[in-house]
Amino acid sequence: MFRTAPIADALAVRRVLRGDANAFGPLVRRYHRAVIGLCYGYLRNRADAEDAAQEAFIRAYTRLNTLADPARFGPWLMIIARNASLNAQAN
Repeated sequence: MFRTAPIADALAVRRVLRGDANAFGPLVRRYHRAVIGLCYGYLRNRADAEDAAQEAFIRAYTRLNTLADPARFGPWLMIIARNASLNAQAN
């Protein structure tokens, strides 16, 4: 994604894990387009892609404590987005 993203991601993830929920906002802004694009690639419907993307961000936020390497937030989020898209296809 962005050259400084892993460093910035790691800092934001650590802040969220310390209780600063507002630190998740920059992560959402950084990855929103990429997540929507990935979801749209699977679902081929803008509204469904937006729903899957929202689900992906919610899952990422609620499971952030399971992320082993905070600098790998982006790839981890994309896996969550793919799974959210596949789940949406199944329904």
